[in-house]
Amino acid sequence: MSKEEHIEKDLKQAIQLHEQQELKAQLQQLEQKGRSRSLAFKWLSAVAAVILLMVVAGIVLLQKPADGPALYASHFEPYPNALEPVTRGIEPADFRMQAFEAYEAGEYAKATAAFQQMLSLEEEPNIRFYLAMSLQNNSQYGQALAKLKLLQGSGSRFEAQALWYQALLEIRAEQREEAAQTLELLLQAVPAYKAPEARELLEKL
Repeated sequence: MSKEEHIEKDLKQAIQLHEQQELKAQLQQLEQKGRSRSLAFKWLSAVAAVILLMVVAGIVLLQKPADGPALYASHFEPYPNALEPVTRGIEPADFRMQAFEAYEAGEYAKATAAFQQMLSLEEEPNIRFYLAMSLQNNSQYGQALAKLKLLQGSGSRFEAQALWYQALLEIRAEQREEAAQTLELLLQAVPAYKAPEARELLEKL
């Protein structure tokens, strides 16, 4: 083989080697792109799964009934003294006034004792309502609920209020069916009192 033929042969081999290297590099680039796309797809799939779980969890939480004590706390407000006005700076003239002065001052244990003593002498539905309010404000929820139930049909001027606070205490105790019945009774008996709030609670029970 002549020198020219050797040179031609080496040149062909060099060209073939170069073409092989270029082809290998292209294949490697394609493989790298495929891996990148695969990783990107997996990452997006994971993000989508997390978002889906969050949405489902949010729907479940929204559909879950509100916690009784929390629902109670969001609607409860102490009822004011609307029976015996107290004049500040003047010594209470009698035991009755002392009881309501204690109630207004937030001294609910003292007010409870005073109202109980008054009821031991004479039954008075309006005083029984404020006894129930004193117990409720003093976190004696079971006793307050029992006193409020006694006021149904009693002729007290606070019967509507008694039904409202009874329903709240039943909600707090997770007695949801009883609370719904009490709220329905309130809406029927005195539609003008707390109607929007009663309907709102009924929707959440």
